[in-house]
Amino acid sequence: MKYLSLVFILLVFTGCAPVDAFQNPTKTAEAGSFEGQSQAAVESNPPIQTGDGRKVEIIGGDEGALREFIQRWITPVYPGAPGGVTTIRIGALPEELLAEVPIPEGARIIASVQEPESYTQIFLDVDLPSDDITAFYSQSMAGAGWQPAPQESQSGFVGSGDFPARYCLESDQAYLEVWHLEVPGEPTDVRLNLYTTAAGNFCQAGGPGSMDEGMSLIPSLEAPVGTQMLGGGSGGSSEGSSYVSTDLDTHLSVEALLEHYNDQLVAAGWELAEQGVTPVVAWSTWELADKDGDVWGGTLFVMEKHLATDRRFAMLSVERAPQ
Repeated sequence: MKYLSLVFILLVFTGCAPVDAFQNPTKTAEAGSFEGQSQAAVESNPPIQTGDGRKVEIIGGDEGALREFIQRWITPVYPGAPGGVTTIRIGALPEELLAEVPIPEGARIIASVQEPESYTQIFLDVDLPSDDITAFYSQSMAGAGWQPAPQESQSGFVGSGDFPARYCLESDQAYLEVWHLEVPGEPTDVRLNLYTTAAGNFCQAGGPGSMDEGMSLIPSLEAPVGTQMLGGGSGGSSEGSSYVSTDLDTHLSVEALLEHYNDQLVAAGWELAEQGVTPVVAWSTWELADKDGDVWGGTLFVMEKHLATDRRFAMLSVERAPQ
């Protein structure tokens, strides 16, 4: 599974030709010698731009060489590697899926990779923004028998797309992750990861575990698309209070960031008390209750960083109300 993200880039390059007839061209060259190499073998494909600014460039080879590389790349060579056949279908879904998975109308199927360990990954291009893709799966999964997976005990600021939408089929039949990444000027890159065994490990409610009471009240706050978290964020707790914070690299104003995070706090059941905006600081205060009904207060503020026009600092804190 860890190889599949890179395999996707290679799959795009191969187009939609069938993969049943695997080609294995023989190429021989003396060490250190590249004489006689054709022009086609050294041409470079235009780099593929990813959402986080990284680029992937493929240089050299032809279709046969690329197919050979894909097959070799995903063939495990370590001791004890699982047996079976991994099947890659370019431009097509697997012939059989053990669970029904909705596909957005008009989606272009890039490829599917079906592994012997009852794991399938599907690559799609979808002409919808990320929010619409999230809404599509939220609305269509129930009709296919799926339910949202139990929430992970994740608290605080997270990067855009760090966590997928997660669904379970009747608690233990199958587990699905829906990842999507907006690419500037291109269709949204959608990845569906389907597990059809051992799904119960993902579909059991985990609860907050060892997380302290204050931190367990802070929901996961996803950054806006195009905003990068710097340093991974930080946080801390003491008796009756907790906080999380992060530095952000973004062109968005402090007011826009406040509105973005406010919406997520409302969705988590927090009640807005007050808010305010200045040119460099935006803030909001909240009321919420813990599982015992005790009242807590929350404070969110976003601040523009001096001498760094595209940097913001955000912090969210909670504190138990005095008894």
